[in-house]
This record gives sequence, C-alpha cells and structure tokens, in this order.
Amino acid sequence: MIFLSHILSSIFILKVLHYASPSEFPVNIYSIALSIFFAILPDVDFFMSDKLHSHRKTMFHAPLSFIILFLAGFLANYLFDLFPFWILYLFIAQAAFHLISDIITARSCGIYVFYPFSEKEYSLFHLEKYYGDFHPMRIASKEYRRFWKHYLKNKILLGFELFVIVAGIISLFA
Repeated sequence: MIFLSHILSSIFILKVLHYASPSEFPVNIYSIALSIFFAILPDVDFFMSDKLHSHRKTMFHAPLSFIILFLAGFLANYLFDLFPFWILYLFIAQAAFHLISDIITARSCGIYVFYPFSEKEYSLFHLEKYYGDFHPMRIASKEYRRFWKHYLKNKILLGFELFVIVAGIISLFA
C-alpha cells in the first residue's frame, strides 16, 4: 500500500475505534500522531532494504513481533500503569490493518506471516519480483515508474487504495 494510504487509513481506524468506544479512544492531536506513527511503523524496514521486493522480510512486517510487543506492553502497563490501555489497542489495530492491507496490495513482495519461522510470502495477488527489483529510495528511476505502471494495472488493488484514501479523507472531516 502506498505511504499516503497508510497515513489516511490510520485516521480512519482511529475514528472507527472512537465511534465504537468514544470514552475509550479520544480523537485529539496526540491520538492522531500516535495513530499515524503506529500505522507507518512496519515500514521502517523500507529504509533498511536494498530492493523494494525484499523490504518486508523483517520483524517489522511479522505479525508475531507485534503480538509480542502488544503482550509485553500489556503486561508492563498492567503491572506499572504506564499509559492508558487504549494506546495498546490502537497500536495493535494499526499494525493489523497495515499488515492486512499489505497482503491485499502486495505486487512484488508479500508478507512473511510466520517470519522468522517461515519465509513463505502471503499476498492476495500473484507476486512478480521483477517489478520490485530496485532500491526503494530510487524514486526517479525507470524501474520505479515500471513498478507503478504494473501496480496500477490491477483494478481491484487500485479500488482498494482509492477506498482507503477516500475513507481517510472523509474521516478527517467527520
């Protein structure tokens, strides 16, 4: 999923949680900033990869690492009352949505759901490594343009991206 979609989806997820439990999930500059941070956290591996098609092969895109962090945070917070529990729930909701949306929108690399125990990639659509065979920071390259041409050919994927972007924009004003 594109970076903008992850950011806007974070606002949408926060608003959904707020409407489900207004007293539990506040909507303010602090919760919005946390929401965006949690939503883009898995993509920190983007800056550590030498190829776009391998940027998700880290603990940052492994559900197990987020489950462990959530449980450790839950235990620490239960024992020492460090912060409101809604922050942990927001963390796991944002991480889960990020990983699920990456499975849906994967084109050149999927999600290693059982990493580090398995290196099998999961994606909704067929993966084509060729289109992600370039350094992720080379945004002015012909390979980058080739990737986006390929990415945007899939109408279901494009529809999902647009839905997330529109839902995020609407949630900004709702």
